Amino acid sequence: AFEDLSWFARDRRCDAVAATLKYEKWLRWCHAGWGGLAKDRTALQDLAYPEKRKRVGYLACTQNIPTRDVLGRPVIIVVARRHSASRRNLASSQALCLDVLEDAVAACDQYIEQFITIVDLRAIGPDQVDLKFIYWLITTLRNYYPKRLGQIAIMDAPTLLFQTAWSIIEPTLGKHAAMVRLVSSSDIRRYYFRSGEVPRELR
Repeated sequence: AFEDLSWFARDRRCDAVAATLKYEKWLRWCHAGWGGLAKDRTALQDLAYPEKRKRVGYLACTQNIPTRDVLGRPVIIVVARRHSASRRNLASSQALCLDVLEDAVAACDQYIEQFITIVDLRAIGPDQVDLKFIYWLITTLRNYYPKRLGQIAIMDAPTLLFQTAWSIIEPTLGKHAAMVRLVSSSDIRRYYFRSGEVPRELR
């Protein structure tokens, strides 16, 4: 569809050849069921279920209506302490992530074209630093959801653990590292949401 192609054109700064190549790669990935992960959305959700039970990551909603930040953008919330790199099933974690990303994209429109992600790093330890999953996510966002993510707000990051992990992750982000913001829980409540609209997980 033209609308889909336009995202890749923007990502490639209107380089028609580069945009077409990236768009064709995205089409192959879609036709293969998110790169072979699941044949359809129902199968994707079934695969995601073990991680979804923990509510590791989700599109914030109230009565099935997407919660939006002060700028009107849909908000994905990731509760990092509920993720375990040593115990998670990688395919299930990937399926949960893709299911949430698809919901976030669907919640955008012609006026609000991007969503944001808030990652709650309270009470985490080394077992929540899942580099294999993070590298997969970076590649997926870059290749298949270009320009869709507007900001990543890292909330209450433990200084030493975050600095160590960030020193490894940042080089893989390149220019996209500028989307990452370190914020406090009070910043989230004060600057990201209107009064009374802060998602329960972030209060």
